[in-house]
Amino acid sequence: MNAPKIEERVFLLPDEQKVHYEEDNKIESAANFTVIKEDHTIGNPIRVQLLRNPDVLFAGYRMPHPLIDQMKLKIQTKSATTPVTALGDAITALTKELGEINKQFEHAVAEYKEKENAGAMEYSRSALSGGRRPDFVDSGGRGVSLKVCPERVEVGDLERWRKSRSGAIC
Repeated sequence: MNAPKIEERVFLLPDEQKVHYEEDNKIESAANFTVIKEDHTIGNPIRVQLLRNPDVLFAGYRMPHPLIDQMKLKIQTKSATTPVTALGDAITALTKELGEINKQFEHAVAEYKEKENAGAMEYSRSALSGGRRPDFVDSGGRGVSLKVCPERVEVGDLERWRKSRSGAIC
């Protein structure tokens, strides 16, 4: 198989640097960065964040080849800032934004778990108070137990029970 091992695609070797910087001699206030062992997952968010900066004139990235784990990033800025500063600011802003998204996600998960636990506690309280677990929970979250008579139950009886919500069919 031509693909390298997963360890070689993820972890840096002792003699490898993550980012290589090269000033662009053809374009003023431009630089090329080569980021190894990264792909579109980080390339596109950095590019978008760079383009939010009004001092950045151009930001783009490319992947030389699918089997080569390198991302080539090119940044051109106005003379007020440097590409290195713009990249540092973009990474800082992106880290802050992702931290905020993570905080919102954790908060939503905690709310969901709290809501689920509250429903489970209510279910167990109703089961303990009645001495019997409800047969099902209705749309309002109330536990409902059915008492079925040994006689034959007709469809009309079920309709009557649905209207009364008493829990008894007979």
